[in-house]
Amino acid sequence: MTRALCVLLLGLGGGLLLAPARPADAPPLEEVLGLLRAHLVGATEAELNAAAVHGLLDRLQPRVFLVTNLPPETAPTEPPPPLLARTNVFENSLACLRVGRVAAGLAEAVRTTLESWRASAELQGVVLDLRFAGGEDLEAAAAVADLFVAEPRPLIEWGTTRHTATAKTNALPWRLAVLVNRETRGAAEALAAALHELRLALLLGRPTAGEAAVYREFPLSTGQHLRLAVAAVRVGPGARPLSFSGLAPDIRVEIADADERRFIEDPFYQPASAGPGARVARLTEADLVRMHREGPGSAAARSRRPEPAEGPRVTDPVLARALDLLKSLAILEAREP
Repeated sequence: MTRALCVLLLGLGGGLLLAPARPADAPPLEEVLGLLRAHLVGATEAELNAAAVHGLLDRLQPRVFLVTNLPPETAPTEPPPPLLARTNVFENSLACLRVGRVAAGLAEAVRTTLESWRASAELQGVVLDLRFAGGEDLEAAAAVADLFVAEPRPLIEWGTTRHTATAKTNALPWRLAVLVNRETRGAAEALAAALHELRLALLLGRPTAGEAAVYREFPLSTGQHLRLAVAAVRVGPGARPLSFSGLAPDIRVEIADADERRFIEDPFYQPASAGPGARVARLTEADLVRMHREGPGSAAARSRRPEPAEGPRVTDPVLARALDLLKSLAILEAREP
């Protein structure tokens, strides 16, 4: 509780002027509340209670959430997002699966989709887009990670539950790029973390929400519920605990929230800020081959040219970066002795 004291006091508005205290310097909460009750001009018990509650909630997120249960007649009725919200094959060799939510059945949907494409295209890599994806089904997250692992290896564990990959000869063989952002939360975060910890994927985008945990709701006298993280999630052979500060991507790509939501729906969307006809420079296959042969300097300089205007091109900066990465890995790998 004492870690939230500074936020608690500042929540009182202009009644107090205190410099933020380090957690180790914070005095006992009850002692401070007693002084506020006795001496703070104009402070009511309701005001002190609200400041304390909101201070604690703000300081302890995302480990703590206050849930307001709406009456049935006003509760949202939107259906949950689909397991796979969109699927694409770019350049006839790079698959992209945008996950709507991590839940039971997602692993089968991923395998079925990729296997169907394998029959008609020589896939060089897979982009798993977990931006704006959530879910609470950690078993479903483990099942998706298991698709890409051939040997028995620890995947995800929480509490006394531990999921290990099964030995198999039909593990999906493609290199992975996983896209994440601040709306990647819960089981989607656990999936991204497991693939990354197993060295099966690189993460691109922005840090995640930090909500990969087992949560439990406790009823309150107000009719609301307090949602608390009661068990940590651990991933990989080393059982690395996931931080509540979120996953940091290997390659960070900044993008405006509004633009990213548009790109999620349409990877060819052209933001107005880019100007009419604006095109982002992309590495072509010829550039990547030249870079491999001559070194990065001259090839990188020559690659700074716009692509031809003909035909649609991916304008989503995060997805475009992932496609370039997978394509370059495939080219370099093919030319290794």
